[in-house]
Amino acid sequence: MDMMFGSYLTINEYMALSDENKEKCHSMVIELDFNPEEVVLDTTSVNYLEAEAEGNVAYEQVYDENGTPYNYVNYIKFKIAAEESKVIKFYKKTAANDYTYPSTNGEPPKVNVKVEGENNG
Repeated sequence: MDMMFGSYLTINEYMALSDENKEKCHSMVIELDFNPEEVVLDTTSVNYLEAEAEGNVAYEQVYDENGTPYNYVNYIKFKIAAEESKVIKFYKKTAANDYTYPSTNGEPPKVNVKVEGENNG
């Protein structure tokens, strides 16, 4: 059973849990979706490998200049524990492109972020 930290547990209750039960808790679930023709996810990270093992990764077929198809990640979902931070790296397909966030030219972000369990209070 997954438990959302902050919704059901205080920090003191969380700290009193066994390591096994802490593994069942998270403070938020992050979903990222993006166009692999514009940005590429770093698939060497532990975060990617864990999400892939849990089935929380989706792929899109992208063709190179010779028409050869390759499967690239276009979606990843992962949990963040109560006392944790994670780094997800992306690489631009075209290094010269400006992907400043927030966009200064009115374009939508290259990576869409959905956060479940975000505490806005």
